[in-house]
Amino acid sequence: MYSKNFLSFCRQLRRLGGHIISKQLKRQQSGSKWLSSFTALSFTFFSAFPALPNQTPLLVSEAPVVAEEASSVAPESDSICDFKRDLRDIQAASKKTLQEQERLCGKKTEEIPNKDSESVLESEMKLTVETVASGYPLEDMAPSIARFDKSVAGLLVGIAKKESDWGKHSPSKAGEDCYNYWGYKGAGGRGESMGYACFESREEAVETVGNRLERLVEKRNSAEPSRLVTSWKCGNSCAGHSKESVQSWISSVEQYYSQIALR
Repeated sequence: MYSKNFLSFCRQLRRLGGHIISKQLKRQQSGSKWLSSFTALSFTFFSAFPALPNQTPLLVSEAPVVAEEASSVAPESDSICDFKRDLRDIQAASKKTLQEQERLCGKKTEEIPNKDSESVLESEMKLTVETVASGYPLEDMAPSIARFDKSVAGLLVGIAKKESDWGKHSPSKAGEDCYNYWGYKGAGGRGESMGYACFESREEAVETVGNRLERLVEKRNSAEPSRLVTSWKCGNSCAGHSKESVQSWISSVEQYYSQIALR
């Protein structure tokens, strides 16, 4: 079918129905399956043009159809049945969502993250951290902590409680807080203080320590404090630490970890 013949084709289809058009299409095409593929385009124009102006015929004859010819049309062919089924499918698909239509077409539909739900969860986490650490310096870090998943957030809260009493006993430099409430060793934005990292801001501190904890959780395949005590408290081995101190660290961290991660 060429575009210059389309208007004449549509007018003829409205006047004669699918039977005559099917016959004309068979003359234009070698197979009948073309009719089904034409359905989507023709259906759109049938709806948009209730009546088409008379023009010089380009595809089929405009000669009047006698009653005998119309009445002698054979029963519906397979092509016409396909045509009707396609119309029903299009009408049904138009009522489906975009994701449903893509699945019908065999396309992989990616799930779109629900930003509203994520915001609600983050707000709930922030409120929980603020409530647990109320009145302590760690409370001001609640927005940054809430950006991590609950297992890492739980470790950030639990370890900070054990190592610095949520910021009450932490390194400082030139009289200013280093925001290192986890006993994190290394270099921060302001270098080091007493062998511990000194950070430029609360956000830098939480991001640095949180990312480190994420890597440890992935490596250990667990966020349980008992699985992380060696890496965080002891170093390579807890052999040089008493069992009591090791168990005290685990118990203290677990107490607050559970309030965040297991809520």
